[in-house]
Amino acid sequence: NGFEVAQVSRLRAASDEVRERLQGLAPGGGGASSSGGAEGTTPRAWLKLEWNPDGNPTEFWYGCDSREVSWIEPREPNIILELEGLQVQLDTLVSRVEALAELQPDEIPEVDPLP
Repeated sequence: NGFEVAQVSRLRAASDEVRERLQGLAPGGGGASSSGGAEGTTPRAWLKLEWNPDGNPTEFWYGCDSREVSWIEPREPNIILELEGLQVQLDTLVSRVEALAELQPDEIPEVDPLP
């Protein structure tokens, strides 16, 4: 399940951009806890990846906010993301934003603000 460097770089850049924008929206500056999922901490996002040097894939997890690597699957309430799923979600977001950008101001639907 090899990903090209360009794909990973594009996803990392998109992730960084989304993180920067969300930090301004999060109450208290959006600082996430650095602990691995103890009760009462803010859930962290982990990217599930594979390391495959000899044809035997080994799963590992990359901390999106901390940039740390774990060979042990993070526990709940942490969030596990997979590159394939992120690519699909990113493509969906791009198409929706492009569709909204093509609307005239009087055609833009009203939406409820995020909680």
